[in-house]
Amino acid sequence: MDVTVVETLYDENVTFVCTLSSSETMTRWAYLSGFTGTLLMSYQNRNCTVTPSGSFLINRTYYSYTCNSSVHQVSIHAPRGITTTNHIMDCRGVHQNSTRSAWIIKKNRQANGTCSYCEPKVTFDVTNVNEGDHVNFVCRVYSGEPIVNWDRNIGSNTAAMSIHNGQCITSPNPSYLDNTTTKYIYNCNNTVYQVTRLNVQRSEHNDMYMCTTQTQQHGQGSNWIMKIKGN
Repeated sequence: MDVTVVETLYDENVTFVCTLSSSETMTRWAYLSGFTGTLLMSYQNRNCTVTPSGSFLINRTYYSYTCNSSVHQVSIHAPRGITTTNHIMDCRGVHQNSTRSAWIIKKNRQANGTCSYCEPKVTFDVTNVNEGDHVNFVCRVYSGEPIVNWDRNIGSNTAAMSIHNGQCITSPNPSYLDNTTTKYIYNCNNTVYQVTRLNVQRSEHNDMYMCTTQTQQHGQGSNWIMKIKGN
């Protein structure tokens, strides 16, 4: 999976195309724009439909979509649809081994140098590791933050980490961080929340990890993209 940077002017539409294998009819889309919206898009009986019906695509002033047996496509309409830079669009088939695509949207200023809401909203640190390495993600917060949300990839796995009776816990219980198959360990105190991914696999190239406090919008905390050397 590659993360593609899409540069756009304030008044341009942006289109994202997700190509399916011949055995798939459904894709899962996630859009991080200060909050995360997710949906399923399917093509059956020559109709392109999305669920839930109240997904972020319901606003046709901002978005449009289309799909057929091989291509699923979402467009964001300018200027209203893209109000800030560094937002993320993500698409993948619903099968476990499906191809996944992700785009980071960077909005450029207009020719006259002006641009409303151009300030960065989401930034990522690139973490270069070898296959088999243990990778630490450290989220430093202000003392007194009661809960930190950890996300792995967009609209995928989410865990809320907090301190309860002196112990570092996550919810839901168990969360993906407690999954012994994927081998995570974590710890936290009043100012540091840390997750360690053990024995990183090559298939995790370009996986995203995001740490966000309750006082931040989704994505405005600490964010990382893992790059597995040799990919």
